Amino acid sequence: MGSGLHVAQYVVDDKENLYISFADPDEACAKSGKELLQSAQPIVDESSTIGIRGAVKNIIQGKDGITMLVEGKLEQDTSLDKASVTVNMSSKVLRDETPMTSQFAFSEIKKGDTVEVTFNGPVAESYPVQGVAATVRILTRP
Repeated sequence: MGSGLHVAQYVVDDKENLYISFADPDEACAKSGKELLQSAQPIVDESSTIGIRGAVKNIIQGKDGITMLVEGKLEQDTSLDKASVTVNMSSKVLRDETPMTSQFAFSEIKKGDTVEVTFNGPVAESYPVQGVAATVRILTRP
C-alpha cells in the first residue's frame, strides 16, 4: 500500500472479499479460518462508492504517484472521515467532470483542494485508512 503494509485479498464463493492486512509476510495469522470468514465483506463496486470527501492536508511525492492525506466529515454518502490515499497512473483524476488526460494527472492535485475519492480495491483498516484511488474528483481549489 506504499508504506510497507501489505493486503491480501481473497474472493470467497464469488460473492465476498476477505482482506488480510500484514506488515511482515512471514507473520502468522492469529485468527482461525472461521474468524476470518466472519470478517468477509460483500463484494461491491468500490469505484462507484465515495470513500471520502474532504480537504487535501498534505501530499507526499512518490516515484510513481502521490500519497495524500484527505480529511473530511463523515457524511451520509461517504464512509470515511480521514484517509491516506495513493494516487498513481491507474487512478482517474477529474476536474469539473472532465478527466485530466496527462499521464501524470495526479500532479494536478494540490494541498488545500477539496476532493472526492473512490477506492480501487481494499483499504487497510488502520486510522487513517490507506488505499489506492480509483477516482479523484477535484471539487474546489483553495
